[in-house]
Amino acid sequence: MLKFTAMIFTTYLFGFFGCAPKPLGSEDIADIYAVPLDPPDKALAVFHIGHSLVARDMPAMLAQLAGEDHSYESQLGWGSQMRQHWEPDFPIKGHEVENAHPRYRDAHEAVQSGDYDVLVLTEGVEIRAAIKYHDSWDYLARWTNAARAANPDIRVYFYETWHETDDPEGWFTRIDKDLSRYWEKEILDRAMTVDGVAPVYVIPAGQVLARFLREVEARGGVGEINGVADLFTDNIHLNNIG
Repeated sequence: MLKFTAMIFTTYLFGFFGCAPKPLGSEDIADIYAVPLDPPDKALAVFHIGHSLVARDMPAMLAQLAGEDHSYESQLGWGSQMRQHWEPDFPIKGHEVENAHPRYRDAHEAVQSGDYDVLVLTEGVEIRAAIKYHDSWDYLARWTNAARAANPDIRVYFYETWHETDDPEGWFTRIDKDLSRYWEKEILDRAMTVDGVAPVYVIPAGQVLARFLREVEARGGVGEINGVADLFTDNIHLNNIG
């Protein structure tokens, strides 16, 4: 308990003085991930913390793939950051609507329970704004340490999402660049400087979408899918095909 308290206090100090730790270097990162994570050998209990790009669909589809013994709960919001889920006085937009289903569980209660084998976290987008205004690295560290204090064997994943399809920089350009420059360097690599955080594993959802769409375009279309717009209901939310 004293070690966990010291870890959390360190992250508060960084936040209080308005600075973030220097990201870990490439050699340190390589050492952390030198040994791959073993595939699970049993059904898992998973908790998801996120927003509408996770929604109710992704956790449910994961459960279908994993089998009938797989279990999950979630806490979601609309465009919510990890900070909003952590801070009790920070409102989560869309909380009542997004969590009106049987799989909802309060995030702090869930993480502190030790009931879960896996914690899946994501950050709100625009990712640049989340990093600048919501201390993304700090709250990734807080959630990770809280989860590991309750269950030292828990697997923690950081779910990379995507941005608006009409982004001025270009949707594919953002996907190509953002994983390394924001999700990893500015958030994950800084969070792992806090004792107890590493390793956290990235789920590269944005990368998968981009690779799939490039293959579709290279083939001149596949079925009903010809380009980015065919996977989305608007400029950011996936449709059923997506």
